[in-house]
Amino acid sequence: MCVAIKVAGISFVDVLTAAGQYQVKPPLPFCPGSEAAGTVVELGADVRGFAVGDRVVCSAWGGLAEAATGTSAGRIVFAMDWRVARKRSFRRATA
Repeated sequence: MCVAIKVAGISFVDVLTAAGQYQVKPPLPFCPGSEAAGTVVELGADVRGFAVGDRVVCSAWGGLAEAATGTSAGRIVFAMDWRVARKRSFRRATA
């Protein structure tokens, strides 16, 4: 699955990770940003439960990139099914 990132958050985990002080140390180079939301732009052959155009929330490294790819093992992706989120901008829905 490929997600075009629209908004991303910076958390204390991201600050610690960038400084090399978090208990989990991703392999270098890596893109920080453990919280992001965006739109699905491409699906892999084995991806189920999502469609191109779905608004999703992602949790894993890479949220500060323009686009993020991942598998269920490497990235946690949730559909934005909240009624409020569907009617608001990404920035407002994820505030």
